[in-house]
Amino acid sequence: MEVRGACHRLAVETWQRIHDLTGLAPLHSNPDAWFAQMAVATLPADSDLIALKSRLYDEYRIEIPLIAWNEKKLIRLFVQGYNSRRDMDRLLFALKMLLK
Repeated sequence: MEVRGACHRLAVETWQRIHDLTGLAPLHSNPDAWFAQMAVATLPADSDLIALKSRLYDEYRIEIPLIAWNEKKLIRLFVQGYNSRRDMDRLLFALKMLLK
């Protein structure tokens, strides 16, 4: 349970950091009630998901699902025991560079 709790805290922190970066409202509030280790964060509506996914992988070696759902653009986080804060910092850095 300790690993799961650490993963949840890292997922919540990363989810919040992505919304802070984009300035967009999340699909839901209170992450403790909505997810454990997997979450979605809102991306700008004008995001080209195909190009963004390609650039995340080609330029930063980050592979992560990007989803269009109900006219929203989303990024799906899934934090496992092998993921680290450094991984999440790298994702945030890449998004900051690519979502300009």
